[in-house]
Amino acid sequence: MVVRSAIAGEKGRLTFTSYNQDLVNALGFNTIQEATENTFTASIREAHSGKIIADNVITNDNILSGVIHENLDIEFDSMANITTTWNEQTKSYVMTSDSNPYVTSVHIVDRSTAFQIGQNKGEDIYINIADMSSSALGLDGLNVRTRENASSAIGLLDAAIHKVSMQRDKIGAYQNELEHNADNLTNTHLNLSDSESRIKDTDMAKEMIEYLRLQILNNTGNSMLAQANQFSQSVMSLINS
Repeated sequence: MVVRSAIAGEKGRLTFTSYNQDLVNALGFNTIQEATENTFTASIREAHSGKIIADNVITNDNILSGVIHENLDIEFDSMANITTTWNEQTKSYVMTSDSNPYVTSVHIVDRSTAFQIGQNKGEDIYINIADMSSSALGLDGLNVRTRENASSAIGLLDAAIHKVSMQRDKIGAYQNELEHNADNLTNTHLNLSDSESRIKDTDMAKEMIEYLRLQILNNTGNSMLAQANQFSQSVMSLINS
């Protein structure tokens, strides 16, 4: 009996586990062909303009991480452009690639959150946090029952830790930028308050000068009127005498 997997790459690995090791030993399974990862070469273009985003990107699995966007992973069919045939003589699968390129389209929606960080239009920052769930990190259904599976799990865990570390670095960068802008806005507020106070002080001085001018004019007018009255009384006294 030969148990075969026609799936390319590490995802095509077959693992048999049982709580009854005697049963596994009785079946007498032997490995005919080890699972190995395929190498894919991908090119990404903008669908509407045809502009090349990334060209000849080489990956050893069927996931493109951070090529289109730093927080975006694209998982394509692990059998993309691959034809599998069984060779009876060598007792192994032969996988060949199709000459025609495998084409798929992805519609991306930006779910970033925009924060206004300044007083003018366009002074904003976009913050996005990737999905850090176990499913998104590729840790769902992790199998460590055998040495081979445990060894593969180490690679998955290392990749997950790397993704989480990168996301923490980004969050730290966001925090630093927001704190820096908060300090700048605080300084701007203090400068505006100081300017407003200066303007108010200047206006008060102007009003005080205007008040003193009017007071002087009023006092001068009263003095001239008193002198005029005194002069007229002097003239009348001379006439009467």
